[in-house]
Amino acid sequence: MAEFSPREELCGFSGILHGGIISCVVDEALWWSSAVASGRLVVTKDLKVNYIKPLIIRKTYSVTADPPELSGEVYLCRGRIVDRAGSLYAEGEGAYSPLRWGKNRNPDEMLSYVDENGNPLPEDKIHRFVIR
Repeated sequence: MAEFSPREELCGFSGILHGGIISCVVDEALWWSSAVASGRLVVTKDLKVNYIKPLIIRKTYSVTADPPELSGEVYLCRGRIVDRAGSLYAEGEGAYSPLRWGKNRNPDEMLSYVDENGNPLPEDKIHRFVIR
């Protein structure tokens, strides 16, 4: 689970988060769920997002992803965006293929965590997805 509060510059229409950003947030949650479950880097093979309600800027939302199911060599995953009251705003499902060259590599080992200025983040500021 990760929380986020959309900002003005991410709007499609005045005060409403752009649908492409919503897709990106859902994809990121599903990607992490699949990468952690597989222990490898993955690529998005397919993504479907259902937009249920508009996400309003400056409000706090949570994105969550379920543990993925393995179907052949593809991880299938579902996730959702809700507000603090639990109201559903968007839900998505995706298929993720592990990279062959990423085998046995921890996804965290290949990523850099930086702030908006490109400075490395201290360990206590890094938020990772955890599968339970």
